[in-house]
Amino acid sequence: MGTKKEKQHGNKRKGEKINKQPPKSPNEGSSPPKKRKDDVAKTGHPIRMKGKKIVSEVQLPRLDPKSVGYFRRVGETLQEKFESDEDRGIFIRNVFHEVKGNEVALATDMSGSLVLQKLFSVATSSQLCRVLTVLSTQWQEVCWHHSGAHVIQTALLQFQRLQKEPEEEEEMEEGEEPVRTLEEIVLNLCSEIKEKFILYNQDTHGSFVVRTLFQVLSGVILTKEMGRKGAKGPAVSSEFEVPDSFLAQLQELCSCFNEHVGVFATQKVASMGMQVALQVLHRKAPAVCAKLCQQMIEYLSSRNTSADGSSLLGVSLKIDQQPLTGEDLRCQGQVSQLRRVFKNHIPSQLHTFSAHPIANYTVQRLHWRHPDKENCSTVFR
Repeated sequence: MGTKKEKQHGNKRKGEKINKQPPKSPNEGSSPPKKRKDDVAKTGHPIRMKGKKIVSEVQLPRLDPKSVGYFRRVGETLQEKFESDEDRGIFIRNVFHEVKGNEVALATDMSGSLVLQKLFSVATSSQLCRVLTVLSTQWQEVCWHHSGAHVIQTALLQFQRLQKEPEEEEEMEEGEEPVRTLEEIVLNLCSEIKEKFILYNQDTHGSFVVRTLFQVLSGVILTKEMGRKGAKGPAVSSEFEVPDSFLAQLQELCSCFNEHVGVFATQKVASMGMQVALQVLHRKAPAVCAKLCQQMIEYLSSRNTSADGSSLLGVSLKIDQQPLTGEDLRCQGQVSQLRRVFKNHIPSQLHTFSAHPIANYTVQRLHWRHPDKENCSTVFR
């Protein structure tokens, strides 16, 4: 019926008033669907390790077919133009009423998660926080899900928008608990990740959430091109003010790198979190960034990878796909650190590095970052 009505609206003549109503609730006029064994799906929650792979056995709810159809129509309606902001507000409020009770199922559904992301981009603070409060009861299941991770990312990125908008008072239902603020929910996610820091960073989707969290905590949003081949350093998309509690949590989370330096220096997925951390710390907490860079340089310098005594740091200068490259340290390291890197690792292999298609760029930038007479003489010797 919903599809026929939408076609009728589309055939209305120009100038006629279209009354936008939210799609009919999937449960309206019918009894609630019975739960069946196949209405649940297995998803990513770490229980045990099988080799290098994390195996999970947690079951998450799934949307029933009627709900899938309902939220698909919601997504289509959100793309249309509303006659007024008031009409759009009423529509969104009615849809969020239908989201209630389906938060986890919607966030972990491939098509439903896309609709939820669209809703988050226009939601009020209380509407967003109500959904996140429910998702926070299953942080790991949602964050480690390929669709759920994008939902959490979109929710976190609303902080910049919502802190500029005035709080709207909404009526609370009888017996409903007060809604937590977005700041409180973000801090709650920080606590969750600190307890399982290495696991979150080693999971593909969990690492994605961690990287987004680092950016929001610092108030520095990096461009999507950041980290791509040929990108000119960490381009910043936007910057905004954040509470002191966010900066404190950022530094606490980054202190967790100390316990597993080797993992973050050598594992591809885990290292992506450290790369983003270095980039935002460089702008917001230079001293913390310098300390972290020093730890990485010491670790990479102390590991020999071949019989000729080449250090892991030297090898990383040559490999474009190395998890934590010399280029990352070059971008964020302090001048004194970079000078030591040049002195200890470049002269003995200067010709090799200079002729290398990747390493030569790092040598050039090391010179550019700290021009030094002694280093220049080494080059022209």
